[in-house]
Formats: sequence, structure tokens, C-alpha cells
Amino acid sequence: MKKLKIVLAILVVLFVSHSAFAAYLPVSKADSSVKFDLEYCVDVLQNLAAESNDPVEFYRQMALADDDKAAWALSLLNYGPGYVPVTTDEDLAKLFPRGIEATDILNTLRRAAIHLALYASKNNGRGTGSDEVIHYAQESYSLVGYNYEFEYEDAVFYFKFIDTVSDEELNMIAAVINRAIPWIDSFYYVRPGVIAATLMYDLTDIVFKTGVRAIESMIYETIY
Repeated sequence: MKKLKIVLAILVVLFVSHSAFAAYLPVSKADSSVKFDLEYCVDVLQNLAAESNDPVEFYRQMALADDDKAAWALSLLNYGPGYVPVTTDEDLAKLFPRGIEATDILNTLRRAAIHLALYASKNNGRGTGSDEVIHYAQESYSLVGYNYEFEYEDAVFYFKFIDTVSDEELNMIAAVINRAIPWIDSFYYVRPGVIAATLMYDLTDIVFKTGVRAIESMIYETIY
């Protein structure tokens, strides 16, 4: 209990210091680019938090992250116009009831971490995304007539693609999967058009969804 009180006190100080001169707007009235950056950062942080036994402490540490650590975190999910956040405007409104404001991307990540820490401390360590462990999930993605499928079953992540994908593109996709999906043990080809990644542990729902969005973003960047 004492540790939690200390953590909350530190979070409040961080929150106040970041808020001192802020010009907040309600999420519903904020610019779409500001919302996109925050939603991306929340996705990144909740993806990473899956590997922590203490999400509140993890978020607190990320709120204090130096530029190098923050930049590393931001590289995980392929930030860019092809990324579609899992975090919604409604989620942001829960995390930022006082509203949001524009800042650079590194401080956006830190602010998202502060608010996730406060939110998680009041919700048994849970963020806005589902941390439920899953044993099966499936999603599909289509772009300019090409179809891709993502399937997860019992600690194996499958990526199903058109067999015209080049070896170079496959290597890029494998690198994205390796960054966005934790606990990967190895990759192998199931058959032409299907690669699989075996994991050491089962995924959570939020990690599967954010990982899929990262791969979709890479595909988008490759085509456009």
C-alpha cells in the first residue's frame, strides 16, 4: 500500500508538471493529427506493458523515459499514415478527461504513459485495451485488391499473404512481426504464402491487435 501511494504521488507530480501551461481541448474537438499521435502512443505502451508484471510501474518508468528509450518504443509499431490505431477516441476521453493538446511525439508518449499509469492504478493494472490472454484470433486486411490474413492459435502467429511477395518484403514483414509481437521463439514457412512465428507464451488481445496494425502499416508503406 505504501509503495502504491508513493507511485501515485510521483504520477500526480508528473501530471501537474506536464499540465501547467497546457491549452487543452476535449478529445471530441481536438485535431485529428493530435488524436492520432496519442492513440498510436497508447497502442505502443499497452503493447509493451504486456511484458511487464507491474503495468503501473512500467507506465511510470515510460513517463520518465529519456529520448532514446522513448524513440525506441515509438519504433515498434510502424508509425505512419498506414497505421490505424486500436485505441479509439472514446478510449482517449477516458484517459484524458480534462482534454488533450499538441506536443512533439516524444512528449506525447510520455504524457500517454502518465495517464495510463493513473488509469491503470485505478483499474487493477488494466489499460483501455483488453489484456485478456487469447488462444485464437483472426483478422484480415485488403489493399488495392490484395488480401492478407492474420491468425493466432495456441502460441503460433500466422501471416497469410499473396505469393507474389518478394523475399525482401518478407524479411521486412518478419522484422515488423518480431518488433510488434513479444515472446517470439522462431519463424518457419508453413507453405507458400504462409509464414508462422512460434511464441513462448500466449498473446493478449491488445498485443495481437496492435501487432496486426503494425504489419498492415508496413504493407501500406510498401505499396504506397
